[in-house]
Amino acid sequence: MSMTVIFSDFKDTDTQVLVALWENLPDVKLLRITRDSRNVRKKVLQAMVNEKDTILFCGHGTSSGLLSPTWGDFLLDEDNVRHISARRVIGIWCHAAQFAESVELKGFFSSMFISNIREAHMENCIGSSADVITEQEVLFCKRVNQLILDNVPMDQWLNALHSQADKTIDVVKFNYNGLRYFG
Repeated sequence: MSMTVIFSDFKDTDTQVLVALWENLPDVKLLRITRDSRNVRKKVLQAMVNEKDTILFCGHGTSSGLLSPTWGDFLLDEDNVRHISARRVIGIWCHAAQFAESVELKGFFSSMFISNIREAHMENCIGSSADVITEQEVLFCKRVNQLILDNVPMDQWLNALHSQADKTIDVVKFNYNGLRYFG
């Protein structure tokens, strides 16, 4: 299995924990985009065209796509999504599922995903501390990582993740209930 990761690295806690998604995976090609990165659209396009197996997009985003760390542009949006060649697509950013559904992209995606206390309060999840939110985000990333490592078919990911989730934690219930698979 080969895998390309398009990591929109905002250098905040919310995105730093995402590295657990691909930790210890063999043959990962990491395209880490920071505020200082140049020619990012071209690099992302090349990665999307070249990866035939699994591609993972992660960082901050909206229902319009995966944001660049400059906040002004998108790394993945309706203009370049058609260039994805991978047979498996994973999108972990806020509203990735809404983006995928709008462009008919198949794969596994997060919806609004609470990754900090501000977002928790915006979604009326007031029972978790910042530490618990970060701890649970890391745990989610490690669980997805294990699914990839074990080569579990993506259509089984929702059941596997839900069976491991502690839904007595408000942000966990919110985040896991927003996960989507489009096959």
